[in-house]
Amino acid sequence: MISLRMQVFSIVAVVLFLVSLVALLRKNRLELKYSLLWLLSGLVMLLLAFFPGLLDRFAQFIGVYSSVNALFAVLIFCGVLVMISLTSIVSKEKREIVRLTQEMGMMENRLRELEKTLEELKEAKEGV
Repeated sequence: MISLRMQVFSIVAVVLFLVSLVALLRKNRLELKYSLLWLLSGLVMLLLAFFPGLLDRFAQFIGVYSSVNALFAVLIFCGVLVMISLTSIVSKEKREIVRLTQEMGMMENRLRELEKTLEELKEAKEGV
């Protein structure tokens, strides 16, 4: 079981985390779809801070002797989920960048061809 001082500190820290996350969302510095896992992680941390007995039960359930080790397991799991989510987002954005770069290259090629055709038409008109 954790001390009351540590429980209050944990609650204050998680509330500050959630407030700063909401502030970033309100200022449009962070998109909601990218922050859902952070919000979920914050809510799990807040739940564990308010009810530390849940962590002891979870530790017993997964067969861990110390609730601190169970807390580390939960935090590592949340971190892995966030990393997987961000990796997925980066992969999607990379595909979009490649597609847009290819499209831009094709448009530049077409523009050069049109400029060449226009130049040939001007030369033909001046030659008449």
